Amino acid sequence: MKGGDNLYNVILFWLLVFGIIYVFTREEREEEIEEKVDEENGILELPCKRDEIAKLLKDGLREDEKKLEMKRFKNKCFNCGSEEELCFDHHLPLSKGYPLKSREVGSNVVVLCRKCNEKKGSKLPQEFYTTDKLKKLEEMGVKSHLYYSSERIERIDESLISGKLELLKIAIEDERKISFIYLDRGKILFLEEEIEEVPVRVYSKIRIRRYNYTLSRDWYMEGKSGRYYNISWIHRLGEVKDKKL
Repeated sequence: MKGGDNLYNVILFWLLVFGIIYVFTREEREEEIEEKVDEENGILELPCKRDEIAKLLKDGLREDEKKLEMKRFKNKCFNCGSEEELCFDHHLPLSKGYPLKSREVGSNVVVLCRKCNEKKGSKLPQEFYTTDKLKKLEEMGVKSHLYYSSERIERIDESLISGKLELLKIAIEDERKISFIYLDRGKILFLEEEIEEVPVRVYSKIRIRRYNYTLSRDWYMEGKSGRYYNISWIHRLGEVKDKKL
């Protein structure tokens, strides 16, 4: 029995050693990728605002919901009656902060053909449809201007990386001081700080998630003070008026 126990302990020991080596080499490889990408990229192009809004609002329909919407519109374009190249239009535009379905509006879907969808673009319903068509859509349960609020997208814009980066780029070019609330989620205690800072650089890092090796991008700002900030944790970002370097 002693010989068997000794063999078991030896195997367990070496498994532990290899496990530790694997973890540390994996972490080093992740750090090298982050540093290399950071050095190469510097200030990058802005993220797509529409994609950010869609991700934030979890925009989309399940397959069963798509079938129901097609059935509701009788598998044809609501605007012109075409049965070719049908798609799901955001009745109240996604660019204004309205996904295909939401608690406030319910279904925000209108089936249109590709041509009509392109013509409508990001117009509000009353800018595209006739009064009669708007009334018909209301009867079908598709809400229109009565449920539209211009303040909605303003609130959403405050949390978008693209909007923050636009303001930061201007502040860097003009050497302007900015103010913001910083909630550092990297610390154990999430303490809000009121900060005034002169941004000098914006950059990004690509992270690899260890469990599935998917990529994600984090955006950062370097301040003149030498401190670095995760832009996702910056809130109420604004320019400090009449305060240059």
